[in-house]
Amino acid sequence: MRLKKMYLLLLEVMVVVKRKALKTKEIYHCKGKMAYAEGEFTDDGMLVYKGGKCNLKETPTAGPWVVNRRKQLLKDGILNESNGLLVFQEDYVFDSVSAAAAATVLARRANGWKEWKNKNGKTLDTLKRK
Repeated sequence: MRLKKMYLLLLEVMVVVKRKALKTKEIYHCKGKMAYAEGEFTDDGMLVYKGGKCNLKETPTAGPWVVNRRKQLLKDGILNESNGLLVFQEDYVFDSVSAAAAATVLARRANGWKEWKNKNGKTLDTLKRK
C-alpha cells in the first residue's frame, strides 16, 4: 500500500512539472538602428536576454540617466562592446521597461511600453496595460 501511495505521489508531481513546462513564455523584442534585443516581462521587471545588441552611441538628447546607466552596466560587465555594438553578456532584469529599452538597447529616451513588442507587433502597453 505504501508503495502505491509513493507511486501516485510521483505521478502527481510529474503532471505538475509537465504542466509548468507547457507554459510558453511571451517573448518581446526591441529594435533600433543596429540594435535588437529580446526578453520577457516578469514580476520583477523586464528581463533582457543574453546576446541582446544595443546601439553603441547615445543620442544627443539621451540624457544623463541613460548615459550613466549604460556606463554602470559596462563597468559591471553586463554589457560589453563588440563590433560597434554593446552586447548583453548575461540575462539582466531592469526594474523598468523603459530603462531596458532606453538605457540600453536604443541608447535614447524611450517609452518601453511602446518599444517592446511581441512577434505580432503588438506593444507591451497594449498587451499588459489596456
